[in-house]
Amino acid sequence: MSDNLITPQTLDSYPGLFYHAITNTETSEAMETVRLEYLHVAQLVLDTCPQDRYRSLALTALEESLMRAIQSLAVQDPSTKVVPEGL
Repeated sequence: MSDNLITPQTLDSYPGLFYHAITNTETSEAMETVRLEYLHVAQLVLDTCPQDRYRSLALTALEESLMRAIQSLAVQDPSTKVVPEGL
């Protein structure tokens, strides 16, 4: 058992570990704009690339990139952080 206690202060270096409830309209709208642009790129890939492993990898990379972009918007908005009870 570790003597290191997990506290909100020690976890501040890892904002992605917290749930972020998006209530800010500006952040929510930015997320929707980013999602829409990613959908345009995904459609371009689907329309122009042959159905093969590389197209699948490209779409998977887009998914991951979108998740990181949305996470970036969420964690940079301090009003969204939800600290679990007990921490």
